[in-house]
Amino acid sequence: MIVEKYQSDGRKILNTKVQHEVIVYNTYAFPLCIICADESKSEWIYEHFSQIMFSRSEDGYAGIDFLEDTNYADVMVRQVTAFEQMKNVEDIVTFLKQKINEEWQPILVVDFDCLKEKRVPPYPHFLIQIYLYGYDDLNKEFHGIGFKADHSFDEIRFGYEEVREAFTSMLRYNKHDIDWVDRYTLTCLKLKNPGEKYVCSREIMRQGLYDFCYSVDGKDRIRIEDRTETRLATATFGLKAQESVIEALHELLEGKFVI
Repeated sequence: MIVEKYQSDGRKILNTKVQHEVIVYNTYAFPLCIICADESKSEWIYEHFSQIMFSRSEDGYAGIDFLEDTNYADVMVRQVTAFEQMKNVEDIVTFLKQKINEEWQPILVVDFDCLKEKRVPPYPHFLIQIYLYGYDDLNKEFHGIGFKADHSFDEIRFGYEEVREAFTSMLRYNKHDIDWVDRYTLTCLKLKNPGEKYVCSREIMRQGLYDFCYSVDGKDRIRIEDRTETRLATATFGLKAQESVIEALHELLEGKFVI
């Protein structure tokens, strides 16, 4: 479902889409809502999300992820504000509305406990990103997209006070033990050249297929914040990553909880 851009007194909505191409992580899902809303960028996806990586964490748990950079510089402009700067924001609601007025679509780290539309958090004061694409002063709410209590990926309304409380609580309970929380407390995104057709590169597509089929080493493409010694030592890519997942599932059948 595409949400069309709209503006009136006390209300502004930016162009976005409730996409279901990739919704495994907010990191990927939120930016894709903006990209997929512009049909002229439809070929962009063919150059991306073709590479997967399997690795293990320090405690031995297995995981699989896309080997995908998240700045999308070929189609997006990104503005990042770290925790040290965000903690000085006087009123987060006014701040976010101003960003939206400037055509930015904000992705903000907040305390999951304070959100009304949510699943059961894995632990108290779990920090998570929310994505906003508009605001409505009449109903005192932001328009967003995210995972709902029933696990569906859909539109969500966040009340102004709800966002204010969730942001303030995040500032209070951030333990500074998660790198991306401190680095990307606020990420604002804006589509480059709306309406201008993006033409995918056949060479990039061919290279992506080659890298996947031959499990080409992609350690240099792992995001900086995810580069731990254990992950680098255990990482496999492409078809080998799929084989590693199957091996981990066999471990699960043997009673080893590794996933």
